[in-house]
Amino acid sequence: MDRSNVCCAILIASVCHYSISAVPGNQKLVEQALLAKDAGKWAESIPLWTQAIESGEWPPKKLAYLYYYRGEAHSYLKERDLAYSDAEKALSIDPMNMRALNLRGLGRIHRKEVAAGLADLEKAARVAPDFAWPLINRVFPASVREVVG
Repeated sequence: MDRSNVCCAILIASVCHYSISAVPGNQKLVEQALLAKDAGKWAESIPLWTQAIESGEWPPKKLAYLYYYRGEAHSYLKERDLAYSDAEKALSIDPMNMRALNLRGLGRIHRKEVAAGLADLEKAARVAPDFAWPLINRVFPASVREVVG
């Protein structure tokens, strides 16, 4: 892993509201998962996220982000039920996790729970007004078009 990739992983981790250096034993594992994610290697990232989750070494808010990231990987692989389940787990730990709200919102839309999905997207936008994805998904809901025709 070259220096720029490590810097990128650290920057991404800090932007996502958790510090991978907070748990030194898992730092390398999470760095690898973030690099796989950034390279679009979603399937490779899932066991890394799972290993980090199962380590039991994370404080609650950080654990919620690990569930979110694993759910995001499932979502990109079109494993929607697994993505939804991880979003639910993240939100059971941190109900204000904007990214998990966005992911669950899209999951609800795919389950044809459109009103609940849009409510999650709106809540995510209220929780973090600078986080653009809930607004984009709310205004241009491709997922809604797939569901309702």
